[in-house]
Amino acid sequence: MQDLRYSLRQLARSPGSTLTAVISLALGIGATTAVFSVIYAALINPYPYPAAGRIVRLTADLLNEAEHGADSAALLVTDSMAVVEAVDAELARQIAALPEPRASYARSALSDLGGAFLFDTLDEATAFAGDYAPEHMQIATRDPEAALAMLTYAGEVLLGQHSPVSAANFTIGVPATLPTGGFARINGGVTARTFMTTASVASLTADGLRSLAAPTLALADHEGFPAHANALRIRGLG
Repeated sequence: MQDLRYSLRQLARSPGSTLTAVISLALGIGATTAVFSVIYAALINPYPYPAAGRIVRLTADLLNEAEHGADSAALLVTDSMAVVEAVDAELARQIAALPEPRASYARSALSDLGGAFLFDTLDEATAFAGDYAPEHMQIATRDPEAALAMLTYAGEVLLGQHSPVSAANFTIGVPATLPTGGFARINGGVTARTFMTTASVASLTADGLRSLAAPTLALADHEGFPAHANALRIRGLG
């Protein structure tokens, strides 16, 4: 994360920067080819950080998802350089304790495809994280629910440092089959509702149908469906 964080910091701070531009810089690709293989993103507020124990837990939570594979991306999204520096130092210690190939996977996820993204304000950081639409999102701020209210997209959102991804994966009971590659923008995780059917139910009064007659007939005639139109005309409408 050491090299990437400085190469991205100025671009991420720019008011005109976009998610595509930031990711493109990280991957060395064209600005129209942004890659979204995000596994994890964290939002950190500098208060009450950088308490050492909280930094240790935050780093462990980043590595929780970073160890998945060389094609994973782990992001630390924050408005605090002090947090970036503290996590960077702690990462070296914790990665060194991982066996191979997990250590190599973690290094790749935190450098080749991820790293630290530093913003001027937490609002900007939260907007970026939501636009990134990660599979897993842990909010480790002083007020996680306030940050949650500003988020747009994420496959899974875990509030606070007592809700690590490992617990979500195995025991909490939230969905573990989640959208990757930015698809959290259009769908959520697989739950029992995924396998349930739905039906639309509608009912009009006589006055209600009469009020809709003109636009209904206009559309039926435009589409070339005379039987559709006749269903209203035989009712004395139109």
